[in-house]
Amino acid sequence: MTERLLNRTKCHNPYCHAPIEMPDAIHREVGSYLSRSAMRGDFVGVACGECKHAYPYSIAEFHAAGMSDTPDPFHSGKLNLFHVYLECGNEDCEFLAGVFAPRPTHVQLDDLSAELGEWVVVGVRCACGMISLSPKPFSLHHREPGSDDSTEATTWKQRRFSYPPPEHGS
Repeated sequence: MTERLLNRTKCHNPYCHAPIEMPDAIHREVGSYLSRSAMRGDFVGVACGECKHAYPYSIAEFHAAGMSDTPDPFHSGKLNLFHVYLECGNEDCEFLAGVFAPRPTHVQLDDLSAELGEWVVVGVRCACGMISLSPKPFSLHHREPGSDDSTEATTWKQRRFSYPPPEHGS
């Protein structure tokens, strides 16, 4: 088997430290990064599935995990990848900051939508420099399993919703 970058780090929440893994394609897509000027470097926003805290993670931090000969969990059907846009703390701002949410494959759009009210966003900044807010996500996207990560034509399903999410059965 060919070696690949492991792209794994630990949650930044000092009480959690769950493993956080991202597909390599996200690190290669500059459009996936948070604003370089606002964040002062190359960072992606990621929400931990265990503690529901979203932090900025440096690309170098993921790459420091080294190499692995295990299959990529996003290609082998073990992890799904979602993306959520957060509203800026400045009401007049027209920019959005995005946060990724890697989750096990049994988690679907409705499951993640229901979880969003539990999120705590820490240190994720909008392009204008203001802190992004939780829990007011603008939209939710799901990367289709089996998407070709080597192209920018990756398939995303989108779900728009109001906040708070509607109660099940209503």
